[in-house]
Amino acid sequence: MNKWLRTGAPSTLFLLLIYALAINFFYLSHPIAPVISSSLVPKGAGLLYIPFIHWLQNSAGFTAQGFTILAFVILFLEAIVLNAIVNRYNILPGVSFFTAFCFLLFSSFFPSWHTISAQLISGLFLLLFTHQLFKLFDNTAPRATSFNLGLLAGIMGFFYQPALGLILLAWMGLYLARYFKLSEWLLVLLGLLCPWYFLSSFLFLTDQLSMLAQLQPPGLSIPTAQLETAVIIGLLTLILYFLYGSIRLQQEYSSLPIQNRKLWSLVLAFTVITILLPLLPAQFHINGWLPAFFPISILIASGFYSTKRRWIGRLLHFLVLGLVIYIQWFQ
Repeated sequence: MNKWLRTGAPSTLFLLLIYALAINFFYLSHPIAPVISSSLVPKGAGLLYIPFIHWLQNSAGFTAQGFTILAFVILFLEAIVLNAIVNRYNILPGVSFFTAFCFLLFSSFFPSWHTISAQLISGLFLLLFTHQLFKLFDNTAPRATSFNLGLLAGIMGFFYQPALGLILLAWMGLYLARYFKLSEWLLVLLGLLCPWYFLSSFLFLTDQLSMLAQLQPPGLSIPTAQLETAVIIGLLTLILYFLYGSIRLQQEYSSLPIQNRKLWSLVLAFTVITILLPLLPAQFHINGWLPAFFPISILIASGFYSTKRRWIGRLLHFLVLGLVIYIQWFQ
């Protein structure tokens, strides 16, 4: 496993695609259309999510199979682009595909992550947000980056409303990367408000301003959703491998350059803030933790990457793979 993931050869992308198709064959062969009128959809879904789903169903003619294939394509794209961002900013030493591998493998635990959802769609913008976030550490135009961070958080809020809370992560990035400048922090807020200003203007001109009444005020709630056994197994496995990656990182943390230490501090802040995001709406759903899976998969990948003995890496891989097969086919 280590050998083919440690190379940056383009052929590895093809191998990852075959691997992703194999471990997600169950979901692809049991298509599910997105549900937009039941408790399966979190109340944090943004203003444009339901109109977008209606457009795909009615105008684009998407069936359940089409939605499932689209979800797979988005997940695979998110895995590859996130891996490219990790390589670009040297969060893991060298060029590898461990982040994409872990993203694809561990996401296979959760069936609802393989259907179109507000969080899955907003994840495409979260990739751009992540790139801009790490860009703060080697940027000659911090004001433009600060505005872009707020802008992307605002756009994500169109599809997944709690994503507006990512403004806190943007400010944390500025805190870790640069000396405090009030103008840069205000530009993040201005960028956040900008897309909502244009949306409100459009709704006003088209006499649809009442749509803004659908916005839910922020608040904190305790998860009350009844999780299935398969989901609980997936979460426990995710936590164990997250802890393993964190321990392996801690063992090497003191030897890392200061720049990398700050990047890992930002990854940790990324994890904490995105774990809290699904608690903002009044109704919790496991899909709310899909944005948190972005930084979590990076930390899990660090554990696989730093495992020197091949047999340990293979054992860790096959244990997860066995659980994935059990959950998908026997639960």
